Amino acid sequence: MSDQQVSEKESPPQTRKRGFVQRSLDWIEKAGNALPHPVSLFAILAVLVLIVSAVMSASGVTVQSPVVGEGEIGVKNLLDAEGIEYLFTTLVANFIGFAPLGVVLATMIGIGIAEHTGLISAALRGFVLAVPRTLITFGIVFAAIMSSVASDAGYVVLPPLAAMIYAAMGRHPLAGLATAFAGVSAGFSANLLLSGTDVLLGELTIQAAQTIDPAYAEQMNLAMNYYFIIASTFFLAIVGTVVGQYYVEPRLGPYHGPSLVSGAAPEAAAETEQVPRGTSTSTKSADDAAEIADAAGDADGAGKADPAESSEEAEVQSLALTPLEKKGMLWAGISLALTCVAIALLVVPQNAPLRADDGGIVQSPFMSSLVVIIIIAFFVPGLVYGIVVGKIKKDDDAVDMMTKTMSAMALFVVLAFTAGQFIAWFNESNLATFMAVYGAEFLEGINLTGFPLVLMFILIVAFINLFIGSASAKWAILAPVFVPIMMQLGYSPELTQMAYRVADSGTNVISPLLPYFALIIAFAQRYDKGLRIGSLIAVMLPFSIAYLVSWTVMLVLWMLAGIPLGPNAPILYQP
Repeated sequence: MSDQQVSEKESPPQTRKRGFVQRSLDWIEKAGNALPHPVSLFAILAVLVLIVSAVMSASGVTVQSPVVGEGEIGVKNLLDAEGIEYLFTTLVANFIGFAPLGVVLATMIGIGIAEHTGLISAALRGFVLAVPRTLITFGIVFAAIMSSVASDAGYVVLPPLAAMIYAAMGRHPLAGLATAFAGVSAGFSANLLLSGTDVLLGELTIQAAQTIDPAYAEQMNLAMNYYFIIASTFFLAIVGTVVGQYYVEPRLGPYHGPSLVSGAAPEAAAETEQVPRGTSTSTKSADDAAEIADAAGDADGAGKADPAESSEEAEVQSLALTPLEKKGMLWAGISLALTCVAIALLVVPQNAPLRADDGGIVQSPFMSSLVVIIIIAFFVPGLVYGIVVGKIKKDDDAVDMMTKTMSAMALFVVLAFTAGQFIAWFNESNLATFMAVYGAEFLEGINLTGFPLVLMFILIVAFINLFIGSASAKWAILAPVFVPIMMQLGYSPELTQMAYRVADSGTNVISPLLPYFALIIAFAQRYDKGLRIGSLIAVMLPFSIAYLVSWTVMLVLWMLAGIPLGPNAPILYQP
């Protein structure tokens, strides 16, 4: 028995002092749990807008509108007779007018088919298992980053698969799990493909930019960060590989199982010993997390067999693509290639229907059709794959899959109702304009502009992300405030959105309130039955710091170089 185990028995659990890290995590969790549900949060914010609009309107304060030709404007009272009429007559319009609502639901139809037929899971498994052993870490991180194109597939498939592959190679399985988790979560906003994230955030950004410059907002597009996220995919894959292979894995040490503590770094081990092992500070209990893992077993095999009963090599082999899946992947790839050719024929020829009248592409129907193209690019190969592997035998099967996808979006629809009211009321009352003008003046007054401003914004968002996990909910709150402020200071909405994405992704892996955190703990407990939230965050913290710092540096260098963030997406805003 080790000295560590002896001390654990000799020291009464109730007398142990909790370390600073553990106390901080407890505080974050309690504070986050104290926040209202995002739906309720937007309802509260909407009511606050009504109250503040009445108070500021009564004060008679005015500002010079940043919109050319509008002159001075005051705050509209949304609680007077005219305001109440507006509230009642525009309720439905505000809901339908919530910018991301239609495009997100439409996009998820295509992505849902690809996900429910198993195409995305098969693609991820096939790619990772085909990567040479010498490049396995990079391959796992790259696949994890790319998995963000499809909702939760990356969380369910890659972390347990990476853990099994590492164990089969004689490496620490928790290093593989952590590396994959970091790629999926911390690299969430990087990709080689446009995804639902681009659609969701982009619509909110465009809507916020209309407050200051409707003409500028009109020429914005959903691919506004595309160049940067393409470069980020390879950059973050390298960062994740270096941190995982040369820092986290050596700190974990050799894996002797079944406990992480025996192989963990002293700091991490000390942290896990601060409280009794049976105590959980997670938002879900270990039992609840285990149930989630069992439910995910069909996709990843994490809950199918006990490690004591079957070798990791056998389990890895069981996840290899079957001949039928390989056939499905082949035909899905062919259908995707043909789809790309068909789309190219609509864009590339000089007089193609999706080109602009002047022959350009940046300001063309093609850029306005990105949502449709995303839907087709996922729907067609997903449908073909489903037919080949037998998941889709009649049209009812495909309809059922799309219905399941829409059912999973029910919470987003409810969120859209309250968020739509908040954003519409915030803009209608002119509070958005007031906050933009006064906020910009305040920041200029304290000389907080340029790179320090961008860095401060990233730090603020990264901190908020510890408490509010939903990227859409946070951006729906922050975009109407910060996009206009940054525009007033000369920075483009596209830059503000990219800075938000950098910050939002960086602290995902250390937030106890991340919806998938309990699932990752359940996967990890397969190799360490006593693993707790503090242990996991101790392992993930180097990834969080590395991703946040390196990606921020990359954004700053990109700004210095003046490279567009995407098609027609400059760094600086010029009216």
